[in-house]
Amino acid sequence: MLLLLMTLLFSNPFFHAQSAEVDNYYVYDANELADITDELNRYYNEVLRKTVAEWSPKKRANSKRFLKEFYKNIEQTALWSKAKFMIKENKLSHTDKEVEHIYKGAPMRYGPLVKLSQSTFNIRLNGVTMGVDKIGHFLDGGFLYYTIYQRDGDEDRAVRFSLWTEQTFFGKWTTGVFSNADLVANYEGMRFYRSIVEDDIVPGKKATIVFDSHGRPIFQEEHPIDLRHHVTEFWNEAILPSLFTKGMTKYVKKKLLQRCPDYDGNFEAISISEEKRQELLTRYQHLGLKENREFLITEVCQ
Repeated sequence: MLLLLMTLLFSNPFFHAQSAEVDNYYVYDANELADITDELNRYYNEVLRKTVAEWSPKKRANSKRFLKEFYKNIEQTALWSKAKFMIKENKLSHTDKEVEHIYKGAPMRYGPLVKLSQSTFNIRLNGVTMGVDKIGHFLDGGFLYYTIYQRDGDEDRAVRFSLWTEQTFFGKWTTGVFSNADLVANYEGMRFYRSIVEDDIVPGKKATIVFDSHGRPIFQEEHPIDLRHHVTEFWNEAILPSLFTKGMTKYVKKKLLQRCPDYDGNFEAISISEEKRQELLTRYQHLGLKENREFLITEVCQ
């Protein structure tokens, strides 16, 4: 029965977005990867304008209905369909053949689906390198948790559900990895959708979309979508390390120790100051993060 459930989950596109395990530790120089924040901002704002323009004047809009239509209009396959071009333009990177993925070869007993969910692609947003899976968490996970919030009027309920999914089917049960960074991206995704239709979700920012007296959506050009309001260093799983099952802990630690000489003592691409770390831990403390300092690269390679 469990195998059947796992098969059904893995065949679902939402599962792919939520369960991919990306290796963030191999990024030795973040500046070698072009930042695509402006590119994605343009795309999401264009989709938002398209959703407004195509809204039927006979159809009365509300926040929930409008955001559902916007979400349907987002083509998340865009990153994958342009993968070869983006690699050529240094907008999408993957590990060299000489560098093994930190989960490569991990026995299935450590995480039944870890062999099927490995991804080597990293992108750079707001100056932060991260796996492409974070876009899935931000958009897919964020929308799911927004709908829970919208239904119950309780952000904490959505946060608890996000934590449960990472502890079970979208994380530790299936891949042996409990990703703190996934929780952060899920939460920021929920805030992203709220900020489109609500004031001050991002402090000082007005809603991007308002509705007139007839329920028609209006795009407020002075308050566009900006991913910089949501992307932080805690979207990177080397900066905010994951928690692993017992067997996976030993396996990943061994892989990382083998890489230590490659960094040549320069960990700038995947580390932040302790002051910044504490600031972010305070900001996200309500998400149920399980800090794992043992897997900070500065600790592994000291």
